[in-house]
Amino acid sequence: MARLHEEKNDYKAACSWYRRGEERIPGFGDDWKTSLILKLGETASPARSDRAIDTYIAAHSAEIRLLSFTLERHWPAFRCLDQRSKDRWCGGIHLLSNKPYAGASSGQAVHEFSWVLEKALRESIFVPFKEDCRRNPGLLGDISRPAKAAQIFCQFLSGKPELALGQMLTIAKLSVVSDQAPFCSFAEWLKLNRPSYFKRIGQLGEEKLPDLRNREEHAKIRLITEADADKMFEASKEALTVMFHDRAQPNRPGEPQGRSAT
Repeated sequence: MARLHEEKNDYKAACSWYRRGEERIPGFGDDWKTSLILKLGETASPARSDRAIDTYIAAHSAEIRLLSFTLERHWPAFRCLDQRSKDRWCGGIHLLSNKPYAGASSGQAVHEFSWVLEKALRESIFVPFKEDCRRNPGLLGDISRPAKAAQIFCQFLSGKPELALGQMLTIAKLSVVSDQAPFCSFAEWLKLNRPSYFKRIGQLGEEKLPDLRNREEHAKIRLITEADADKMFEASKEALTVMFHDRAQPNRPGEPQGRSAT
């Protein structure tokens, strides 16, 4: 019955039958195909998505290595990613190319591209800024009474939970237009350390990314389509290219480097 529903592209009905199998047969949901189908019928948990892509990457390791080899040589920003991010980015591309299950493949691909972008934003921009602020408290200015829009950012800078993708994109856009701390301090830091990214904030299709990520994460009724996944791929790739441009390009003699080497 599950296969019959798959052929009709009725993934929610297929998931219901797969769920019965998972409850009755130990290890039934461990293979990547079943994991992807199960993911469609629930509010997707990051843990399940991570297990699904890990299994998928392991099952297609030769193709993933070939994709990574090619991207290493033709996309400078890719070389700036850590190995985990490289694997998941290539896993997303492989899913879109092979489309083992149309809806599930597209949704999982969106998860991978957004996961890589979120991790890169956090670790290459937001965490280095936070660390610089800890080393130099005067960098931030007075944030004892932050405006409402700045409260989440100030909590992050004070060591509270990490920022999500949508929050980081919003903070980046506010840094361009706001003269309030800590946004103005962040803007000055970006101009010095990530000038290429700062110049393109607001021009990278950022408004699309949180919506696609949220639709994938919360399994809204309108499933992620292949066109949606392509949009996420293109927007994420452009954002990563700009973010890592100053790191990926070697400095010419006599050019200053940013204060932060991270």
